[in-house]
Parts: sequence; C-alpha cells; structure tokens
Amino acid sequence: MMLNAAPQTNAPPLTNAACADLPALEIGETVIFEIPAIEQAVAETAEAPRDDEEIAQSLYNLAVAQFERKNYSQAESLLASTLPIVQRVYGGNHLAVAEILSNMAVIRLAGNDFDSAERLLHRAILIVEELNGAEIELARAFNNLGAVYHRQGNFDDAEQCFREALAIMERTLLEETGSAEHPEMLPILHNYAALLQGTIGRQDVAPFARMDKN
Repeated sequence: MMLNAAPQTNAPPLTNAACADLPALEIGETVIFEIPAIEQAVAETAEAPRDDEEIAQSLYNLAVAQFERKNYSQAESLLASTLPIVQRVYGGNHLAVAEILSNMAVIRLAGNDFDSAERLLHRAILIVEELNGAEIELARAFNNLGAVYHRQGNFDDAEQCFREALAIMERTLLEETGSAEHPEMLPILHNYAALLQGTIGRQDVAPFARMDKN
C-alpha cells in the first residue's frame, strides 16, 4: 500500500502495513516503531551476511520510524538507500519500487517541495499502471497526486486526480468485496471534500463530508 496524503497537513498520521514484499505507509492509526531496536537490526545486518531483502526491510522500517517522528530528512535518506536495493532485487517496474517513490513524494510534499513530489508520483503511476492487480495502489497514487496539485493551487488537476482515484477505488472494491463502503475510500473522500469545500465552495461537498465522518 501507499501512503495517502492529506493536502491540508504537512505530516499526516501514518501507520505501517504489509503489502507486496515491503511494508508501506498509509493514513490511519499511528504505529510507533522503537528506533533503537531498528537501528540495532540495521547494524547487525551490516555486520553479518544477509540477503538484500532483509537489508531493505531494516532500512525501510527505520525510515518509517523516522517519519513518525517527523524526521523527514532522515526518513528520505533511508528510503533513498532502500530504493536501489529494491530495484536490484525486484527490478525497476515492481510495485515495491512504486511504493517507495510514492512515499518519498509524500515526504517531499511535507517539505513543500511540490515539483519534486509531482515528478516522483508520476514515476510511481507509470509503474503501477503497467501492473496487474494493483488498482488499489493506483488509486492511492492518484489521490497523492491530487493532494500535491491541491497544495500547488492547481485545483482543476487536483479534482481530476481525486475523481480518477475515486472511480478506480470504487470499481475495484465493488469487484473484490461487492461494496464500495470501505475504509479505503475515506482518505480520497476526505481530500476531495477538502478541495471542494475549501477552494471551490461548491454545495455538492456535503455528501462527501458526511461519508468522511462515518
């Protein structure tokens, strides 16, 4: 899974969840990682012969822990170290690569580096669009890109991204679960409602706001 960015905050609450071959970041209940324990695991990995997957896992977990504490530069540095390892293990067009790019983009968004965040998300979307069975991740990526456009003041493109994210997520959830009433919809609805209410002032925001509170 990919992190879902909220456009009105610099550091949305995050949780660590398992997806594909690496954990990823997603809005929700905050999970605090014990940095000393993870740092020890990284040190042990460096000293002992281990495979690249273990190295990437340790670096990624430490990146998540640093992000939780708003240590964005450290988190980004760790993700940047993780990326080439993941690319070497899985190839450049793997979902895990797209997840790291998307999470790096959210860090750039938190630092108001909108142009860089946009470029990273476009790279992530290009990867995910070519993968089978990654529709939910694609919806999350469009949601993140919409958040970037919102923060840039590019409201038309932001709305287009949120609509695309909603359409993909709703279609996928209906196919997989038979219902679009699912927590996966909430971050997108929240972001779309914030766009409509805060920048466009439309009356049709009310249904989105009510769904976001449920």
